[in-house]
Amino acid sequence: MNSLSFSELQNFSTFLQNEMEGAQLQDLWTNGQILIFQFYKFKELYLVLDTNPQKPNLIYLQNPPRIEKKQKPITLFLHSHGKNLRFLKSQVDPGKGRVLEIELAGGERNCHLEFQLIPKAFNLLAESEGKKISWEKPRELPPAHNPEATTEVSFDWIERGLSWLEERFQTGPREKKPAADSRFKAIEKKRKAQVAIEEQLKEDLAARWKEFGEKLKISSESIDDFQDLYQTKKSRNWNLENAFSQAKALEKKRAGTETRLAKIKEEIAELEKDLQQNPEPKILPGPATQASRLMAKTQTKGRRLQLEDGLEALIGKSAADNLAILRKAQAWDLWLHLKDYPGSHAIIIRPRNHEVSQQAIQKVAEWLIRESLGQQKIQWGIKYDVVVVECRHVRPIKGDRLGRVTYHHPRVFSFASKP
Repeated sequence: MNSLSFSELQNFSTFLQNEMEGAQLQDLWTNGQILIFQFYKFKELYLVLDTNPQKPNLIYLQNPPRIEKKQKPITLFLHSHGKNLRFLKSQVDPGKGRVLEIELAGGERNCHLEFQLIPKAFNLLAESEGKKISWEKPRELPPAHNPEATTEVSFDWIERGLSWLEERFQTGPREKKPAADSRFKAIEKKRKAQVAIEEQLKEDLAARWKEFGEKLKISSESIDDFQDLYQTKKSRNWNLENAFSQAKALEKKRAGTETRLAKIKEEIAELEKDLQQNPEPKILPGPATQASRLMAKTQTKGRRLQLEDGLEALIGKSAADNLAILRKAQAWDLWLHLKDYPGSHAIIIRPRNHEVSQQAIQKVAEWLIRESLGQQKIQWGIKYDVVVVECRHVRPIKGDRLGRVTYHHPRVFSFASKP
């Protein structure tokens, strides 16, 4: 279907004014090629923008097409600045040519939309509260070709919408799916992390431990609300000292959490600013594996082993690499070593509180046996003990060049070596 001529666009503007004046913008969505505005005025009305650069079009529909929903910077902007406003007026300026302007207003708020329906020069501009955004990068409009005004309605606009639907979604070329913009997913992930951290900060456990300590100073009989913190098998003095120790540790941890929250907010703001300035979809490179990121962070070399549930194990190529990796590993990652034998350390990278199966530990243990002893020294079928400790309980020995460590709270697994 061809784009509207200037005269047709004028007629369409008049039709919209009569049909949609006072209608409220309730929602809008896009698949990257088609943008749908959902209005309500006694019934649902739809204004559809086809952004085909060769044949840009505006369509009036009473029932919208089903399209996959994607986010674009301009839809985020209009959700914030245009949603719930009412259709005030539409007009076509002869000096601009095939450009339809729509004004939305409500109370003291307003939003101006400019649909530039010029083949090979299409754009959609939105402006509200001094802020502007566009579908494509704004550029100067080509000169208008002295269009002549007309008031004759040459279309049944409802029938035209049905014809467009049939052509665009049934007999037309298959709709090409636009590439998803990775920045939206990154923003969503960071916002979830922000909410989780804010909830954590609301609890303020340090203040509760401190209050518990202050109560203990007065009397051990005034702690009814803190029975879950009081250890009955310990003395009052021990509980008093422990309360302030816990409060101090949590306050220190809280400072780090607040720093992390500020960093996340800053990262979200940077991504949103980038979306405003660079609205074209941006595909960020796929994330490297956690093991690769850890090696990059520590500037070390190593070998990786893929495990079930998407987990990975990592062994450094040298004692120095192993220690550097250990120092930067997460506290809840697992450290493995062959008991009573010198050799490599392995780290299983896991999410917090994720229980690593014994089968996965055995797989890493067999790998560790081969890496530590070598094929020539392994006695096949002999049982070897493997020590498994959370990284938080492993400490490198200061100044030791052989990569030795001390550890606490170990679990020991015995596995028979297999050729």
